[in-house]
Formats: sequence, C-alpha cells, structure tokens
Amino acid sequence: MRCFIAIDIPSEVREELARAEEVIRGFDKRAKLKIVEPENLHITIKFLGDLTDDQVNKAKEVLREIKFEPFKVKLNSFGIFPSLNFIRVVWVDVLPKEQLIELEKKIDDVISEKLGFRRNRNFETHITLARAKYIGDKQKFVEGLKNITVSPIEFEIKNFSLKKSTLTREGPIYEDIIKF
Repeated sequence: MRCFIAIDIPSEVREELARAEEVIRGFDKRAKLKIVEPENLHITIKFLGDLTDDQVNKAKEVLREIKFEPFKVKLNSFGIFPSLNFIRVVWVDVLPKEQLIELEKKIDDVISEKLGFRRNRNFETHITLARAKYIGDKQKFVEGLKNITVSPIEFEIKNFSLKKSTLTREGPIYEDIIKF
C-alpha cells in the first residue's frame, strides 16, 4: 500500500487555505492546476512509497518511539517548487520552522536508520495547495502569489499519522493507518 507520514491540520486552517486556493485558481485562466481538496490538506513529513503489510507493521513499531512536546505554528506565505521557471507545486509555509524541522528529523532518523529508507533532503515546512501541469504566464502567476495573503492562523501540532494513499481517477483518498 502507498504510504506517507503527515500532520493533519484543523478545519479552520483548511477553510482558509480553500479560500486561498480559489484565488490562486484565478491567476491564469489557461493554467492547468490540480487543486488539493480541502479534506486532503496536510503537512507531509515523509513519503514512504509502496509498503508491504510487514513494512507497515515495522513502521508502526519504530514510529511509536518518537516523542515530542506539542508546539504551535501558524500559516505564513506562499511559495512554489522547484523554481520560478518550472512551477510544479504551489504551497504555503508555516512558522516557526524549528520545531517542525526537529520533529521531521526525529522521524527521518528512525525511519532511515531502522527501516532503511532514504533520508529526506531539503525538508521544507509547507502545505501543498496545488500541483501545476501548465502555467501560461509564470511571471503574472508569481506576482499573484506575492499579492495575496493568508490569515496567520495559529494551530497546535500534537500528533502525526502514518497514512495510506489510494489513487483514484477523482484524486487521492487518504486514510489514517495509525496516529502517534
């Protein structure tokens, strides 16, 4: 089964981001964007890929070792991956980054060392809003991102989940396997 580790976000944050997604949709009428459905918005910590049932059970076992104190973050500004010339992902970041990066490192260390997964490179604290297949006027699109704001809603991170992702024609369906 296709799996990843993520942090869920509260409904008021999802609602604010859904509002921002609608604004982003209007930047370039020719753009081909796949907007992330509000119920699927989350902070990805690590994508694991296709796992066997045995690998899922081992992941559950080692992820139980992760301990952290709850902490608060807030929505900040918009960004894109990988570059201005090649826009593939539109996202919003969360601040402060330090505790989220620390949690990601703990998870990455245990998954890499005990299960042999490849380490994350350049982890960015973000929530993906849209995936871009085509953007006609990249400059106008990026200017649009600079000119919109998102309410700096603060929310607490007190757990993370091992999730299953089922790909369908209508889009992915995410289900919690276990929360930690």
